[in-house]
Amino acid sequence: MRLTTNIEHNADDVAGIERFREALLAQNWPDSEAIRQDPEGSLAFGVWAGRDRGGYRYPPFQFLKGGSVNPKLSGLMDALARQPHLHPSNDKSGWER
Repeated sequence: MRLTTNIEHNADDVAGIERFREALLAQNWPDSEAIRQDPEGSLAFGVWAGRDRGGYRYPPFQFLKGGSVNPKLSGLMDALARQPHLHPSNDKSGWER
């Protein structure tokens, strides 16, 4: 995925984080209807975009060209979760990961 925004923010800049989130979601990431499940039936990591935007949206970096979930995604999420500030107990929404 190529990020097409130049918005800068830090963890204390709530308004900046919200602008960054909005810029990402404006890229029209696929929703649950548009993605396929992989052979094991697991879905990619979704980000809650709000009911008015179709619920969960899925950043496209997680998918192979054919639309299935990249098998390396689970390894990436495991590696991120090993970072204390990105562990699910600290990053409850998953947005930071």
